[in-house]
Amino acid sequence: MGPIDYEQTTMNGTITQENKYKWNGKIGLINATDYMRASLDSACTDITSAREGEFPCKNSNYLIHSVDESYIWWTMHAYTGVAHRPVYVNNNGFISSTYSASYTEAYIRPVVFLNSNIILTGEGTENNPYKILNE
Repeated sequence: MGPIDYEQTTMNGTITQENKYKWNGKIGLINATDYMRASLDSACTDITSAREGEFPCKNSNYLIHSVDESYIWWTMHAYTGVAHRPVYVNNNGFISSTYSASYTEAYIRPVVFLNSNIILTGEGTENNPYKILNE
């Protein structure tokens, strides 16, 4: 959950920055690189590509919410040098930071740590939802 640098030029470099500090909790927020790695676009290679041009990280990315253009969600990180500026992703696929965490339409996307020994049952439907069981 370390701060990330606008100028980082590799995905691995950004992941290294994110991993600088470890979150030991079982629930947290998504990493910026989790969003980037969810894209199948080969042009989504680093934090810079997620901030410039046509924002290729949004392409073929299951994390983009296509219904609401104003959909903004927070990540776990801040940018280096400006720890009070949390990193967010908007529905256009743009990663940025803001001076304020006061977006009234911003969302969180919690992530949950699961052990490798879980059993997933169900079909993921309303009548037969997924259930997570421990062995």
